[in-house]
Amino acid sequence: MGPPRLQPGRRAHLRRRVARRRAAPQLRRGPHRRVPPRRRLRARDAPPRRAPQGRRLHRRGRGRHDRAARAPDRVHRARGDTVNVAVVQGNVPRLGLGFNEQRRAVLDNHVQATLDLADAVNEGRAERPDLVVWPENASDIDPIENQDAYDEISFAAAAIGAPIVLGGIVHNDDGTVSNMSIVWDPEDGPVHMYSKRHPVPFAEYVPYKDFFSTVAGWIDPRMSEGLDSVAGFEAGESDGVIPVAGTDITGLICFEIAFDAETRDSVLNGAQLMVVQTNNATFDTKEAQQQLAMVQIRSVEHGRDGLMASTVGVSAFTDHTGAVAQATEFNTAAVIQSDLTLSDASTPATAVGILPEAVLTGAALVALACAIAMNVRHRRSQT
Repeated sequence: MGPPRLQPGRRAHLRRRVARRRAAPQLRRGPHRRVPPRRRLRARDAPPRRAPQGRRLHRRGRGRHDRAARAPDRVHRARGDTVNVAVVQGNVPRLGLGFNEQRRAVLDNHVQATLDLADAVNEGRAERPDLVVWPENASDIDPIENQDAYDEISFAAAAIGAPIVLGGIVHNDDGTVSNMSIVWDPEDGPVHMYSKRHPVPFAEYVPYKDFFSTVAGWIDPRMSEGLDSVAGFEAGESDGVIPVAGTDITGLICFEIAFDAETRDSVLNGAQLMVVQTNNATFDTKEAQQQLAMVQIRSVEHGRDGLMASTVGVSAFTDHTGAVAQATEFNTAAVIQSDLTLSDASTPATAVGILPEAVLTGAALVALACAIAMNVRHRRSQT
């Protein structure tokens, strides 16, 4: 999850790392491969070029992000506008806890599905999307550090001619690992990074690790080894908004959608679409459908059209009424595409947050206390 903000030093470091990819081959680390050899863009396939713009990384911090930080040629879309969004579900070679061992194949699957979509666009069989969403863990190979991963994603973004919002694992300078949503521009590469704010205890990080590792070791050394193998993601502290394609979408990774605070903060800070990226390769169909139901509820709760992008399914679109469209099958590769309506309206649920729950809980506790007091008084009157 990395540091809470792209601080000046961190920001400059990421820029240097990104610039190194565009340096001469002999100055780069790792193999140089500008275009994957298995496929090259032909002249008639090349997406339309846009006016060049400077590479930039948007600051991730608390509160509303700076809208002026966007590239100057991007026009912010208004309420009621529509955006065409494509969701890529690349699938994995096999389900289960061994998902991370298949990471290169998973990245290749999402790249190839995007290239296939680009072919369909160029042949007039599909509309060119305004943005493409890949799921969580679409690139478990660090795309900032790994040259091949960087080039593969850049090639896919250039082919489709639209920014890709992808889930990736990023290794930080301080040795920590971040579960990120990365906006990958067709020309500028990674321009914005969102770090997951609510990692899962004992799955993505271990709270009080020394204590629990010691206790686990007393029970069974294998339990301690299992805790040591947890990646150790640190919680991000951004405002939960990802600027892309002239709009703002929610920064919600996997079961962050289950938490009221994270979802509401994203909407309050300007998110116009409810976007959830998840990796369901370790789940079954019922769990994936349960998570999609959470997206439905949040779409109604905050009056936002939305989507869920999953590695293996279920991926789907939702609207502000809770209707689900184009739900994919589980454990299949698929690409779905739809026009979604933007909204910056505030619903009562967005405005008041947990206040009704707090009031009702408080009233229930007062009623319980009164009932206990009356019962005690009654017992005493009978003695």
